[in-house]
Amino acid sequence: MSIRKKVLSAILKQKTDSYLCLSANPTPTFEQMKEVNSYFPLAHKEPEKMATLALAGHKLVGFDAVRIPFCQTIEAEALGCEVFIGNDNMPVVISHPYHIGEKPSFPDDFLERGRIPTLLEAISLIKSETKGTPLIVGIVGPFTLTGYLLGTTNLLMQMAISPEQVLPYMEIALMAEETLARAIEERGADIICVEDMAASTDMISPEMYRKFVLPSQKKLFASLSLPSILHICGNVTPIIEDMADSGADALSIDDRTDLLKARQFTIGKTSLLGNINPSSILLQGDEEKVREAVRRAIGEGIDIVAPGCAVPLGAPLSNLRAMVDEAHKIKPRETLGVIPSSVRPFKIYGISETEEARESVEEVSPFPEIRKAVLRGDKESCSRATEEALAYATPEEVMEKGLVKAMEEIGKLWDEGYFFLPQVMLAADALMEGVKLCEERMEGKLQKKGKVVLFVAKGDIHTIGKNIVKTLLSAAGFEVIDLGVDVDDDKVIQAVKEYKPIMLGGSALMTTTMSAFPRIAERLYKEGIEVPFACGGGAVNEEFCDTFPLGIYGGEAKRAPLIAEAAAEGKNWKEIKEMMKYL
Repeated sequence: MSIRKKVLSAILKQKTDSYLCLSANPTPTFEQMKEVNSYFPLAHKEPEKMATLALAGHKLVGFDAVRIPFCQTIEAEALGCEVFIGNDNMPVVISHPYHIGEKPSFPDDFLERGRIPTLLEAISLIKSETKGTPLIVGIVGPFTLTGYLLGTTNLLMQMAISPEQVLPYMEIALMAEETLARAIEERGADIICVEDMAASTDMISPEMYRKFVLPSQKKLFASLSLPSILHICGNVTPIIEDMADSGADALSIDDRTDLLKARQFTIGKTSLLGNINPSSILLQGDEEKVREAVRRAIGEGIDIVAPGCAVPLGAPLSNLRAMVDEAHKIKPRETLGVIPSSVRPFKIYGISETEEARESVEEVSPFPEIRKAVLRGDKESCSRATEEALAYATPEEVMEKGLVKAMEEIGKLWDEGYFFLPQVMLAADALMEGVKLCEERMEGKLQKKGKVVLFVAKGDIHTIGKNIVKTLLSAAGFEVIDLGVDVDDDKVIQAVKEYKPIMLGGSALMTTTMSAFPRIAERLYKEGIEVPFACGGGAVNEEFCDTFPLGIYGGEAKRAPLIAEAAAEGKNWKEIKEMMKYL
């Protein structure tokens, strides 16, 4: 049986004589680029370079499939988004063509725009060179593409306010993906992977996913003729059963998803790909850790071994080859029996269940109207309620007992699964209206707990995480110096020396940009500046932060005020690092 037939059989839930290893997500690494002399950014723009680098994943690593393209911005660019290609990083969207209320339109020449012709030509080149190896082509999910059209921050906030207004843009996004998928199939692709990153439960609630995202995914998969994979980033345990009903033949999951539960709710419906951690295992681990992760994944029920997301650009070839080799060594066992889906060992919370939580919050609040307004994300009501509270209370009392307490309750609702990112963002916006009024009443004399410098690493322009951290720190009473995105190491060092912050905070979404953190930390440490350095973003984990001085794993945004509070109390970076391991 050819590799192509084996891969297609595995994706379509048919028995094979050996485990397979491939990637549903991008596969390039710096080592591969050097070996085949095909580098970014040309590999994003020239079909020959794209084809050459994609083939390297099969020829040099041994993956059982070839995978292109290397980013999720091609469709967005063709629909009018401005894309920053960069140098040795992944392209990112930096502008959005629509605002809510504007009528979207689908261009007749969509397939001729931007880099779509590059992608289609690369498919033809790859198929002309590989006869027995399957080709996976990635497209972007409708919800994620809608986020590019409107801006992800605006999309998430609109989902909390009036999701129906998002639907016209999702229709355009769906039309774009259906059109591209047909062209991809005509060029000879074997498998289509739909990456709908923004649909993660890290971003939206399970209820939002089921009501507004899943229907568009179902339409897309129903329109596909080729075998298909659905990839959604983050912990998708609460929506894994819904994903299995999307129409996709296979689901690509990362290590944060409970694999045993995923297996329970997908047997007989879809195959599972994953769930090897790209950062802590493939990038930072050694060959033995990689092999252990492969054995664990297969033992817990994975069907096809794969990275949980894109292969890190810095991942050693030796680790990737170890992953492939270990998967190929293990013989498949008999399929596990179906576990009834009626047995749900975990609880799902939706946004419709927040009323009870709100009532319990309001009963203990000395400033109920402020807290109601913050919980609803109502800026106008928060401003009015703050003004009323200021008539009989000091600004300090309004801040401490009204606004800050309200944000603490938002954090609890987030922790307990009642609130998701859209609600948190709206609540933070409302809260800042009240904070401004208190600061004005105090004539700028509000006593800040300390200064915090924030930045997004050089080469990275993703702002959502940093902006949420900024809002939470400001609400907690800290003065935030925001250096912005794509910040040079020297600028960060200079800001620390100039402002003398109690804490430094950095964000990096990509594995290629997080290398800035150890560089900055080591320079500061050598100069005797031991400022606690909280590092966060999708690419960062605790193991990484333990490899350099000053580093503290930031994790979720809600941890930032805790780290800053500890720094304000005089704890050093070593004490805070240890403290945060238990929180």
